[in-house]
This record gives sequence, C-alpha cells and structure tokens, in this order.
Amino acid sequence: MGSKKKNTSKDKEPSSPSIETQTDDGGGAIVALAFDAGRRLYAIDGNGRVLQLADDGERFTTSRVLHDAAADPATALAACGEGVVVAAGTHLVVFGADGAREATGEVEGPVAALVVRGKTVFALGGGYVTRYDLQADRLVAGARVEHGEGIAFDLDLDDAAKRALVIRDRKIVEILDLGAKKVLHTWERKGLGSSRVDDVGARFQPGKDAVLSVSDAGGYCLDRVATKTGRVTGKAQEHMASSVLGPLVLDVSRRVAAVGVTGEDVEVVELPEARSRFLLDPVLTDAMAKSLASLTRVPKFKPFGPGLWKRSGSDPAPLAPSTLTAMAVDDGGAHVAAGYASGEVLLADTATARIVSTRRAVLSEGRCRHVMPLPNVIATGIDGNDLWLVGAEGTRIVDIATSTFRDGPRLLVPREMGGWHEASGLTFEDDVVVWFGGSESVRFSRSSGEILARIELPSSESWHTSLLHGGEMVFVESADVEVSGFPLLARDLGTGKVRSLGRFVRDKKRFPFGEKGWKDWFRLGSLGGEPTITLWPGKGMVVAQTHLFNLETLAVGDQLPWETSEAEGRLLVTQTEEFDGVMVRDLVAGAEIRRVAFGPGERYRSRGRYDVGSGTLASTVSSSRIGVWDGAGTRRFSLPGHRDGEVYALAVGGQGLVSWDRFWLRFWDLR
Repeated sequence: MGSKKKNTSKDKEPSSPSIETQTDDGGGAIVALAFDAGRRLYAIDGNGRVLQLADDGERFTTSRVLHDAAADPATALAACGEGVVVAAGTHLVVFGADGAREATGEVEGPVAALVVRGKTVFALGGGYVTRYDLQADRLVAGARVEHGEGIAFDLDLDDAAKRALVIRDRKIVEILDLGAKKVLHTWERKGLGSSRVDDVGARFQPGKDAVLSVSDAGGYCLDRVATKTGRVTGKAQEHMASSVLGPLVLDVSRRVAAVGVTGEDVEVVELPEARSRFLLDPVLTDAMAKSLASLTRVPKFKPFGPGLWKRSGSDPAPLAPSTLTAMAVDDGGAHVAAGYASGEVLLADTATARIVSTRRAVLSEGRCRHVMPLPNVIATGIDGNDLWLVGAEGTRIVDIATSTFRDGPRLLVPREMGGWHEASGLTFEDDVVVWFGGSESVRFSRSSGEILARIELPSSESWHTSLLHGGEMVFVESADVEVSGFPLLARDLGTGKVRSLGRFVRDKKRFPFGEKGWKDWFRLGSLGGEPTITLWPGKGMVVAQTHLFNLETLAVGDQLPWETSEAEGRLLVTQTEEFDGVMVRDLVAGAEIRRVAFGPGERYRSRGRYDVGSGTLASTVSSSRIGVWDGAGTRRFSLPGHRDGEVYALAVGGQGLVSWDRFWLRFWDLR
C-alpha cells in the first residue's frame, strides 16, 4: 500500500445492494469479517463482494449482497454502529442494517484496513492513515499521516484515537502520532533464540501504554510488548490452545480478543481476566496433523530394551495448516466468526458452542446450558448422581442426569489453587463430606456444612506419595523409601491417628530394574475406588506399569491399561486393544462392558466417563473434543472444549454432561 498512484475509476460507485437471499459460490478466500452493533455479520468474499450473513436456525446464508461490482472489489470493512463501512475501489460507503446506502466518500488508492471510532472513520491506504468525518450523508476527508515505505495491511487506534498502529511488510510495526502527523516508533518483532518471525498481529492494549502482539514464531501466548521498542515485557495470555499462527483482533469494547491459532482455529480470550473463553476448532484437518503443526521437528524413537525406548533423532514437522484468512468477534465476545481460504465462514456462539457454516450447516448443536469459570470453583466431588461444586459464595449441587442445579451446604474449604486453577477433590462417607488438601483434611457435615474435624497432615515435603482410601490417607514417608521397598502408613482423617500397614517388599524378579538411592520408582493412586500402584522398572523409564494394589496384603495385582481414568465404581473407560475405539471394562474382573468405535482422525485422550443407568459413554477423542455415545453405542454428539488434551468429561448422566477444560466448566444438555 506504499504506492500513491491514483486510481482512474473515481466516477464509478459501488453497485446497489440486492435484497433477495443469495447463494454462496465460494469464489475464493474470505477477505474480511465484521460484526455491527446489532451483531449482524458482514463479510468480503474472494470475489470482492460485501455480504450480510444470517443464520435462519438451520443453515447459514447470505441475506444481502451490499456490493457486487467486479471492477471495484471491496478490500476492507468495519462495523459502523447499526451497519458497516466498506472500502471498494476509490469509494467509502456506509451501509445501514437494512442494506441502504447512508453515506459515501472518496479515497485515493485501495484501502487495506478501516477503523471506526464514533462518527469518525480511519482508513489505511495509499501510503497514509486518513481521517474521515461522517457529516450527514458524506464522509469528509480530513488530516492524514504518512507511514513508512512498504506494504501496509493492518491498522489499530489507541483508546483516545490519538495514535495509530500500522503493520507493514508482514512483520514491521509503526506507531504514528495522528496529531503531530509523524512516525513515533518503528520496530520489528524478533523470535526467541533462532526462531524466525514472518508474520505479526498487533493491537494497542486497552488501558495501558503497551501493545498486544502475536507472531508465527511458535509461541503459545499473547505477548505484551513495549510500545516504543516492541520488546516483550510480559504475557497477556500465557496458555494459548496451540501455536499462534494467525491474526489478532479485538471487539468494540477492546476487552475481548480473537486470536488465530494452528492456522485454522480461533481462540477467544477475555483480556482483563487473562483467560480463554472459547476455542473454535472446526476440524478442517486431522487432529494429529494439527498437533504436529505446533512442532518444528518431530522426535524419533527406537527400542533398546523390553518396554524401553530412546530418542534417535528427529524429522522436520509437517507444515502447519494455514487456511484461516479473516476473523471477527462481537462486542463482549458472545460470538466469533472465522473465514477461510475455501470461502467458507463459520459462526460460533461462545456460550452454547453452537456452530453454523455457509457450506456445512450446523456442525455442533447449541447444547451448552451454562458455563462457569474455573476460578469460581474451589472444590468438586461426585456423590452418586450428584456433582458438588464448592465456591466462595456457596455450594451448588448438579443432578448429572437432568442437568438441574440446587443449593448445598456452605463448606469453608481452604482455597488451594494450582497453576491451572485446578480444584481440589471431595469424598463422601455417609453423612460426612471430606476435603483433602496438601496440608490438612477437613470433615464437614453433609447436611449443615458444619466442620466436624480438622486434621493437620505432615508437610508434603516429608511424604513421598499418598492416596485416600476408606477414610484414611495412605502415605509413604520420603525418608523411608528404598529400592528394595518401603513401610506403608495410614492416617485416620477423622482422628488423626497413624497406623502401620506393613512393609512393601519389591519383587526384584518381577520388577528387576532400579538404582541405589533412586526414590521415584513408584506412585500410589486409585481407580474407581480401588487402590493402585504405578511402578517404573528403571530410572528414566518412559512407560510405567500400573497395577491393582491390595492394602491388606500389600500384594501387587493385575496390570491395568496404561491409559485409564475413573468411570463409576469399578468400571474403567479405556482404549480398545486394537486402538480403534473406546471400551468400558470392569476394573477387578477385567470383563468388557461396552465398546464403541472412533470416528475418522480420532484417538483416545486418557479421559472418559460412563453412566451405568443410561449406558451413556463420553470420552475425549481428539483435539479439544468429547465424543458422546448413547446406550445403543450410537455416536450422538461431538462437544467442543478449550484445548487439545485438556478437555474431558467430569461427569455424565442420562441427560446431562459436565465438561472440564483449562478455564471453564461447561454444562451440556444431552436430551
């Protein structure tokens, strides 16, 4: 856009809008998207047409064509109240929500980007950032500021509309003073180490003298950079769903960001809380390909012993998919839209996860009844068909089968939050609710929430591993761990008394590996209420072995599948032996209860739940998705979540499912 050559077609105005519903022909990549104040969605398609899009409940269509002049293709658009301003050829046009032309203006050269603040339009094109004031039915050109030489393609303004941010030549950022009409700062984003930056997205950070920025250098974060130098000063969002490869846009309030990740997904981030709200994962490519696309090189392994592997080098990773071409998020982040090189547009409701498309119609039905930020949840626990959610304001009990809520007793659970806002667990014994933390255990009355007992536990630095079983904390002191075995102790969580369970002696023939002084060769755990022990047959072992563990005889029982998770009681959800589906099996007897098949590109992700009463089975099956099957084994839903490997079914019933991802609990209606 550095050229200042005038366009000779000044007299040609954009064509009049068509009122009838149009069909979509997918004539090239989507150029731009925007939501107006009424949450109507507008797009520029690959033919340069300006479309007003609509969802009629069953399919996603073009309700109006606002501009359809092949000689003057539209190049940029931006929301303008209850309408949109469009740049096409040498004209700016403001269209109302009904498609009527409300104002026009003239520009020099093609416009690459538009920003609207109140009744003022700022246009990036012809080597300048130019101000246009809306006066009656005219857009009147005002002051303009020249940017540096090169191709400029993106524009943003700070909160006061006194400074402009221009991105040119894909990775150079310039800050312009609109009042003094000069360039204040110019900088280029640098990658970490030897990583190379080829593409940059940037916006002024709301309320701060800083810039939000993303790059294609393989980062998993939304960076905060210095306005003057571009130097990274912090993280605005540290844990993105995947490697950031796409653009960055903000909503009108500038409190919500939409970020392109993995070249085709879009993540919606709430900036003040620095947490993800929604991940639009359209599954345009195979899940494994998307995962590998986040790597620079893929490691190779070769065996060097029974069950042992070592790295033997690496191969270049496949090129990351790059099909995302445009994004938009409405005010407050309730909806996000994504446009692709195929000409397709996806629109997602970030609360219900309902997704519609210009080509594929409904991809995921809007069945999300409610979302709850994880920071609001201090502790969780499953009691039969009830899911307990303890927060600072009180306790909510969810009937899993019907997805209905009721109030529970107020439990004063100590707030111990992990790095990912992980809630601590509750267990239930008759009329007692037990909370177990790193330093203490508290017993509450199930009916009143009254504290019945509070037991201080040994410092976590003094015990090596532990599990809860039968009202006791079973643990091993770190100082007592030897390669040959260890003494096992149990602390009563009601009285605090400690008893000895005996000494576990390692079977050196069965588990022959080990080094003197090495303590990290085992871990205690439980599955379905059954105690387990995980053993590493050698230091540096990649694959461990998990077995049932009899706490009375201290005998190591049958080996369990490596990827297992609790379902209900003694039932496990795990991958089939053929790796082609998910099965439910009895933990102790080993009998198979249910078996279902994966869909194309899916695989087991170590998380699953099974409801005995209804036969409903839920399992994390691919990047950011949970598959749900009914009692007949029929696949019914594919529910989206936040991140690859971090979304799973916390609880499932006949009519409801509760999913857990990095930042949210989502309550789904399965009826």
